[in-house]
Amino acid sequence: MTRKDYVLIAETIKGAIQYEQDFNKNQEKVDGFKYLALTFASTLGANNPRFDRARFLSACGLEA
Repeated sequence: MTRKDYVLIAETIKGAIQYEQDFNKNQEKVDGFKYLALTFASTLGANNPRFDRARFLSACGLEA
C-alpha cells in the first residue's frame, strides 16, 4: 500500500466519526469507528515496519 492509500483510509474513518458525532449523535457507532481505526493501525503497522501509528490515528481524528 502507498501513503496515498493510508491517507484515504484515515480520511474515510475521520469523516465517518465526524458524521456520527455531528448528525446522528450515536456514540456506539463513534466507538465502533474508533475501534476500526485502532484495528487498521495495528494491521497496517504489522504489514509495514515504517508505518507511523500515531500519525495515522491523528489523521483519523483520534489522539494517539
